[in-house]
Amino acid sequence: GFNAVEINLNMPEFYPDRYGKPDRKHIRDKLDDEGFTLTFHAPEDINLSTKQELIEDASLEILKRSIDFAHDLGAKRFTFHIGDSVNFTMFDGSVRLEEYYENEYTQILKDAMSKLLAFSGDKIVLCAENTGFFGGAKKNAIKSLLGSGLYLTWDLGHSYIKKNQMDFMLQ
Repeated sequence: GFNAVEINLNMPEFYPDRYGKPDRKHIRDKLDDEGFTLTFHAPEDINLSTKQELIEDASLEILKRSIDFAHDLGAKRFTFHIGDSVNFTMFDGSVRLEEYYENEYTQILKDAMSKLLAFSGDKIVLCAENTGFFGGAKKNAIKSLLGSGLYLTWDLGHSYIKKNQMDFMLQ
């Protein structure tokens, strides 16, 4: 058998707003009685890799609600995707905003993830997953926060498809 399962918050059945405090307590008590552990995967339609403050603020709010939900159910780990900036395609190629404005996006991501770390405190372990475009801004922001409460979730399927992710994760 198994004693742990990941709850994927992309599924409407698991949206935190569907569960009040009494529901959460009942579920946690049942999990504790059975010795069962949950981990959580954040909704993937959030985006921290944006210069648009309204999008970032909404994404942070969704992540905070999700972290509280995971904590209420006794989860130990919470995996989230950072998101991707806009990709501009031109006649001679394409460029992501996070590449073009790498220093600014590094700071945007560091600030956003620092807010999440401050919010989560010692409630739960936050893990950034290697997904999507994985350029310098993401690598720099992640490297700067490792050891200060941020951990990594390594999705081998993503790394297999994108060699630069494999190189980063093996460092």
